[in-house]
Amino acid sequence: MTTRKSLMVGGLLVAALSPLVLSCGDGGGGAPAAPPPPIPLSWNDVPDGITVRVGEEEIFTALLSAAVPATYSASASSGAATVTGREVRTGVYEVTVAGVEAGEVQVTLRANHTGYTTATASVDVVVEDLFDESLWRELVFDAYDCPNGSTNEGCMNQWGERQVERRITSVLPSQPDWHILGGYVDGEPWEFTSFQEQVVRDAIRNGVEQATGERFTGRITTGLTLKDSYGWVDVLPMRDEFWEDLGRRPPCGVALVGATEGVILINLDALDVCDLASLMAHEVGHALGFYHVLNVGDYIMSPYLTEIPPEFSEGEQFHALLAWELGRGAPFTPDPRKTSSAARMTTDRGYSEGPRTRANLPLGEMIECRMH
Repeated sequence: MTTRKSLMVGGLLVAALSPLVLSCGDGGGGAPAAPPPPIPLSWNDVPDGITVRVGEEEIFTALLSAAVPATYSASASSGAATVTGREVRTGVYEVTVAGVEAGEVQVTLRANHTGYTTATASVDVVVEDLFDESLWRELVFDAYDCPNGSTNEGCMNQWGERQVERRITSVLPSQPDWHILGGYVDGEPWEFTSFQEQVVRDAIRNGVEQATGERFTGRITTGLTLKDSYGWVDVLPMRDEFWEDLGRRPPCGVALVGATEGVILINLDALDVCDLASLMAHEVGHALGFYHVLNVGDYIMSPYLTEIPPEFSEGEQFHALLAWELGRGAPFTPDPRKTSSAARMTTDRGYSEGPRTRANLPLGEMIECRMH
C-alpha cells in the first residue's frame, strides 16, 4: 500500500509515491529474530568398556567433535572406582580410572560449551581384584586347610590345618646371592651339566624378578664348597643315595624357606621325572620366603609340579609382591592393603649351627617337593 505525496519541483507540482510502513504492537519496532539452534557436540573415540584392577589405574583419552574450550566433568556411579580428568588440549580430555574394590561401575563424561549441546558419554568399567585371602594365607604364611576345603582324612593327616593369626612373613630382607655347588662324591659326579647349570641360572634370575618385582641384582657363583654365609643361598646337586642313606624316600628337591643362609637341594636322579626348570623356580620361591600353595591351579609353588610352567603365575606374583613390599616379619592380616603397618617381629631364620657340609644339612627344617 502506498501514499501519494505532492512535491514542488521547478514550479511544477509532481506526485510521488512513497511506501507506507505498517506496524503493530509497541511503537513499530518489529519482532526479534529467533536464536540459532545449538551446534551439536559429541564425544569421539570413547571406549565402550575398560577393566581396571584394585589399586591400579587405567587411562583413556576422549575427543570432542569440535575443538572448543569446554567445561568438563567425569563421575563414577559407585565407589568401586574413582575417576579424575584433565583437558590435555582444546577438545581433548584425558580420564584416569582407579580401581578401589571389585565390582562394576559406570563412568559418565560431560562437556559443555556455550552455543553447543552438552556432550555425554558413558564407559562401563569392571574392577577386578587379584587378591585371594586363601592364596595369601598359603603362599606367604604357610597357613592352610586341606585343598579346596577337603575334609578327607588322608589329606588331614598329610597336611593338617595351620592357624595363621600368629604367623609372620618370612621373605628375605633383600635379594640374596646364589652359589652353585659342584664336585664328585665317591668318584661319582654330583654336579650339574653345563646345560643344567644354565637352566638353574635362568630359573634363579627369572624367579627372583617375578617374585620380587625387582630387577635381578644378586650374584651367581660356582664352587666346590658351600658358601654357608649370610645373604647367600647354596644350590647343591644331590643323588638318590643321599636320602636313601638316611632312610628317606628321595624327593625332587628340598629348600629352606626364607633362610638368610639358604640352602636348596636338587636331586639329579629325579630329573627324568621332575622338570629342572619348574623344580628350580619352585625352590627359588622357597628360598625367597614363600611356601606351598595347596589350592588347585597352575601354581609354581604347588607341591605337585606335574606339567606346571616354570614361572610364577599371575596370582602368585601379585601376592608375592605384596609380601615383598611389606617386608620381613610382618604379622598376618587378611588384606594388607587395607590395614596400617604393624610392628614387625625380628628373625634371622639362618638355621646355622656351625660349619655346614653335605653331611649336616638342616633337613628337618627344609620343605620337600616329592616325586609323583
